[in-house]
Amino acid sequence: GDLALRKKLGVMIIAVIEEKEKGKKKTAAINPGPGYVFTPGQTVIAAGRRDALEQFERMVTGEGG
Repeated sequence: GDLALRKKLGVMIIAVIEEKEKGKKKTAAINPGPGYVFTPGQTVIAAGRRDALEQFERMVTGEGG
């Protein structure tokens, strides 16, 4: 969850934006809680040091981390 990301990487998830259907309404989860599940196609807005954000990106894209 978000708390683990902050503790482990120093990354804070600010919001997650999801498009319900291609070109349709977008929804946003502001400051998602620790039980939030990321899914492919979402846009994640995060804050942290550049190296920590790069490590987070590798984790969520499955490229290691």
